Amino acid sequence: MKKNLVFYCFFSDIKNIDEPTLLSLNLLREYKNVFSGQKIIYAAFDDPQSINFNDLKEVFSFFTDPQIKIVPNNSENRESEYFIESLKNIIDVNSLTFYAHNKGSTHKLDSSLKNWILAMFFFNLEMKVDISNDIIFSGILRKIVKINDLDCDWHYSGAFFWFNTKNLFAIKNWDVMKKGRMSLESYPGNKVNLERSQSKFVSEFYNFHMNDELWEKTICPGLIGEDLYKKYITIWKKL
Repeated sequence: MKKNLVFYCFFSDIKNIDEPTLLSLNLLREYKNVFSGQKIIYAAFDDPQSINFNDLKEVFSFFTDPQIKIVPNNSENRESEYFIESLKNIIDVNSLTFYAHNKGSTHKLDSSLKNWILAMFFFNLEMKVDISNDIIFSGILRKIVKINDLDCDWHYSGAFFWFNTKNLFAIKNWDVMKKGRMSLESYPGNKVNLERSQSKFVSEFYNFHMNDELWEKTICPGLIGEDLYKKYITIWKKL
């Protein structure tokens, strides 16, 4: 089964890309061979008319035939502004699709943010994705708790996730989503109940925040295995 990528990326300066966004791009390059299907990329800019498409194409040149669309940045809705639109570009519904976006572009790339970004890509793309007819979504950092800002009982913290394309599109009103800053967090939990999701890395029955101490407790050989831990550290050092 082919695997698609849907990626949203906000660029504040295409000529001087911030460190967190560069890390996301380098991780996409690291895992480019995972995606045998479409590579659908929405690139957002505050002034899209000023962007040279060839400059943008060069940024994603590690992909073969990416589908890149330049769009205006919406500072309120962020990645949710184009989520449903981007999914409607998927041609082969008999596929698996991974959704991701650049994170932390307005922040300094400290060790906690680097772990956050690396973990989002690493644990979603290193681990085998097996989404059966009953399981529609797969991701990491699944929180099984109701949060005031979200209108669902569970969500993937960070809003990176896989989905079974055909099975998601078979859900009535799959393309209905209220746009907002936390909309992507709540989208899977608004479409299916917990039993139709899985977490490949960690699930929590409370609201937790990832800081350096929690990353050290979670990303360790005892929890993820020696081989996976060594590979994580190798990529951490390389990037």
